[in-house]
Amino acid sequence: MNYTFDADVAMEFGVNEAVLIHNLQFWVLRNRANNKHTYEGRVWTYNSVSAFADLFPFWTARQIRTILDKLIAKKVIMKGRFNSTHYDRTCWYCFTEEDKWIRPKAQIDLTETSNRNVQIDQPIPDSKTDSNTDIKESNKEKLPTPKIKKTKEIKKRTKLNEKFRPTKLHYILSKEKGYANPDDEVEGFIDYHIAKGTLNYDWDRAFNTWLRVGTKFSQQNSTRSKTTTEQFYDSIPDAAYPDFGDGT
Repeated sequence: MNYTFDADVAMEFGVNEAVLIHNLQFWVLRNRANNKHTYEGRVWTYNSVSAFADLFPFWTARQIRTILDKLIAKKVIMKGRFNSTHYDRTCWYCFTEEDKWIRPKAQIDLTETSNRNVQIDQPIPDSKTDSNTDIKESNKEKLPTPKIKKTKEIKKRTKLNEKFRPTKLHYILSKEKGYANPDDEVEGFIDYHIAKGTLNYDWDRAFNTWLRVGTKFSQQNSTRSKTTTEQFYDSIPDAAYPDFGDGT
């Protein structure tokens, strides 16, 4: 499953926050287009933490709460409750500045696979209402699950291109995790791997590993003569290195 986010938003608020913002944009825009869930002059969407966890299995429930709390604290979104019964604890969310986040140019290009079942947790229906109405509303909120035929992709290990340069994601991760500046590390990374003739499946991820272990070792061995990242890689047997180098 692929997940989409705006790189500029990630630079300002963080990658996790950008992924969730993109998802909320999709549903608020959809509800606005369908003239649904408008309360107190704003368009809302609803979900529980468990529903978000089903959609984003790489986050724990605690991480999801933290991401939502950060966005609320930074006044990106607001939280409310507009449920039919007082015991229904489903949370509703809207953007504090809706016109800023929901624009015609951002018709939120999310795939069905990355958004299906986003609003799988319907608010608890009022027992006095017709249950058939709630079922129809539920069906409208869900996108169909596409049938995808999986094909096995065989990747080959390649040598590092001497024109390799850091991507925008490298800068984002370095800023978030406190890694070394990619611009300071990239030349050493290129020289080291070209000299060793290293073969790798994914050089972008290998550079992530270089930044991560370099930062870790620089904190522990600040007086070494070699660069700390080179020391780390030199300590790995050649037979084991190709498996390590994919950054996983």
